[in-house]
Amino acid sequence: MEYAGRAARPAWARRVADSLARIRGDDPETLRDILARNLRKYLGITDQRPGP
Repeated sequence: MEYAGRAARPAWARRVADSLARIRGDDPETLRDILARNLRKYLGITDQRPGP
């Protein structure tokens, strides 16, 4: 994924999400899902597929 002309690496994003989950006392998998959903929303990406 690109941001400000640079690429975010999935491994880095996972480590950041895991660290944040540990700090917050949240489940890492749940927090990753929330962060991914919010990022898609922010970027205007939808999971909806066009109909036939």
